[in-house]
Amino acid sequence: GIAEIFQLANQSYEADDLEKAAAYYRAIEDRGLVNGNLYFNMGNTFFRMGDFGKAILYYEKARKLHPRSPDLLHNLAYARTFLIDKEDQEDHLPGSLETLLLLHRQTTRNETFILLGVLNLLLVLCLLARLFRFRFTERFYFGYLQGAIVILFVLQLFSAGFKVWDEDRTREAIVLQDSVKATASPGSNETLYELNSGTKVVLRETRDGYSRIEWNHVPAFVEEDVVGEI
Repeated sequence: GIAEIFQLANQSYEADDLEKAAAYYRAIEDRGLVNGNLYFNMGNTFFRMGDFGKAILYYEKARKLHPRSPDLLHNLAYARTFLIDKEDQEDHLPGSLETLLLLHRQTTRNETFILLGVLNLLLVLCLLARLFRFRFTERFYFGYLQGAIVILFVLQLFSAGFKVWDEDRTREAIVLQDSVKATASPGSNETLYELNSGTKVVLRETRDGYSRIEWNHVPAFVEEDVVGEI
């Protein structure tokens, strides 16, 4: 079963038999398992093999499932120091506005929906408490508490809606080879830019053996097998 293969993969990794470990992890992935720990281990394996493209691909896959894991974020940041291409930095808002977005940035879509459900339940309890006129509802802090819950609920509602829209609209991929020529059209000799292993791109569509991508907001085409979707 999967548990036995996972154990064999870990044993191979610890014994520095990285090729065998990667093969075992791939076998688990091919069975359809979507698991942050699996992707993290695959990232570590490919990093030690010197394959920074696949290492970053699997670290990014793991980050979608575990966006706050300190070990994962550290390994991903370290792996990125080996990249050749320089990407646009993620946009950050000033001061308190960025703080407001912290919860949005550091939670998965499922976690956002769970938090939305909890806040909805708290709102219902507050309304029931007011309806039945419990004594504590007359205290001034109850109004502040209810107001804070309403604000958080609205923010999470927007966060959930944006994540659903963004995940359906935006696909990302990692370049898996060095010196990849991104061309103006499929099969064209007009090279717009070159990409190297580990670079993150936006994946617009894949058709007839080519992927239409964007890097630093510049669209281009590359062969399908030189990128791996996150």
